[in-house]
Amino acid sequence: EPVSALMPVRNGQAYLQASIRNVLANLQCKDQLVIVNDGSNDATGRLLLDAAKMDPRVLVLTTEGIGVAAALNIGIQEAAHEFLARFDVDDIYPEDRIEIQLQQFDNSTAAVFSDYEFVNEDNESLGIMPSAVTPSATKLSLTSGVRTAHPSAIFRKSACLEVGGYIPADGPAEDLSLWLRMAKVGKITTVPKVLLRYRLSPHSITLQKRRESQLQRHNLLLRYPLLAGDFKEVVDNLECNLGTYKSFPHSERRAI
Repeated sequence: EPVSALMPVRNGQAYLQASIRNVLANLQCKDQLVIVNDGSNDATGRLLLDAAKMDPRVLVLTTEGIGVAAALNIGIQEAAHEFLARFDVDDIYPEDRIEIQLQQFDNSTAAVFSDYEFVNEDNESLGIMPSAVTPSATKLSLTSGVRTAHPSAIFRKSACLEVGGYIPADGPAEDLSLWLRMAKVGKITTVPKVLLRYRLSPHSITLQKRRESQLQRHNLLLRYPLLAGDFKEVVDNLECNLGTYKSFPHSERRAI
């Protein structure tokens, strides 16, 4: 199935050229890379124009600082394909990331995530975050806010649009809002393999908005609550899940 890679960027010149090479290495000839340049005032715009001239798979959209959620919605509307793969400009991905995640989709799957690794500005490892893997456990893991990394997601455009896309008012936890709503229309699952190296820096939005994001997550879990049946499904399948985890890396941490 063809894929539309989706990447929002604002003032990303430091990482942009390496990032575009990394994403394009993940794509097949029939795929596309949709980059939404949201109000950059550095060299990002020029670098994106150069990239679009060099590779016809690159589609550049320009917005005027409307915010990541609104920018992503525009990118989704313009994306040509059903499968959308999120990428972030300052993160790093193995070249087989998309191929591995697409294998996890069936007709009822709405989104697929993966394990990921935190790295610093020098690409040194800060630790690995193992995922929940199975659909029932992945849905329940949304309560933690760290098991389903936004830039590790591949999801269906149709399911995203069915639930209303990203909601800007739900920022800075607009990703959790989307997953909670999508989990009601299809399965969400994860791959027990590191397919994202998530860069943390002192200037990252993630760190700057940590407290605000925590409060918003609490509000979203009240607004889009998990149901008693979601918890029961995990409990009923607990022994089976724990047995499955034994064959995966980081099995003890994953089980905990």
